[in-house]
Amino acid sequence: GGACAYQNTYALGYGSMTAALSSPLFQGGSACGACYQLRCASVRSRRNWCWSYTRSIVVTASNLCPRGSEGGWCDPPRSHFDLPMLAFTSLVRRGGVVPVWFRKVRCAKRGGVRFTVGGNPWFLMVLIHNVGGAGNVVAVRIKCPYTGWVPMYRNWGALWTVRTKMSGPLSFVVTTSDRRSLVLRNVVRNGWRFGQTWAMKA
Repeated sequence: GGACAYQNTYALGYGSMTAALSSPLFQGGSACGACYQLRCASVRSRRNWCWSYTRSIVVTASNLCPRGSEGGWCDPPRSHFDLPMLAFTSLVRRGGVVPVWFRKVRCAKRGGVRFTVGGNPWFLMVLIHNVGGAGNVVAVRIKCPYTGWVPMYRNWGALWTVRTKMSGPLSFVVTTSDRRSLVLRNVVRNGWRFGQTWAMKA
């Protein structure tokens, strides 16, 4: 889970093709859910570490690789991806710190945007995940039957909060890093309870 608040990346649909990002890439949690294509960066790295010249992988940002790590690889201003074993061995045939070329790509997700509701009646927390397209969320607004659109604030990672008491069906406007806004009306149905997850295709 860590710094993106993803308690279980498998349960949330991200699996093991994930990465912990150094802070210049993580950007205080705003990169959570973004997808990156990685490929070995040089002829030497491809020859010494990687499976082939053309192989690449796509990983989802799911955590922060904190400064102070061994070797300083996650310290600013470096751009670094710390990969779980399955993702790492999908690209590289032996261990080490491998120079990679990377770019942000669109995320291919199935099943629609998901909202896991937590907190308490006076402090609502919503984990927003499985976001396709840009993948990472930069702004959220929430609405229930007796309010207008209320801004939510990033608690940490992909977890958003609001201090306005909410009840009844909940609607959201989710804005991703490409500045596209998804309007998801009544995605959380009347009678919802804390701990439930709701999904709706945009």
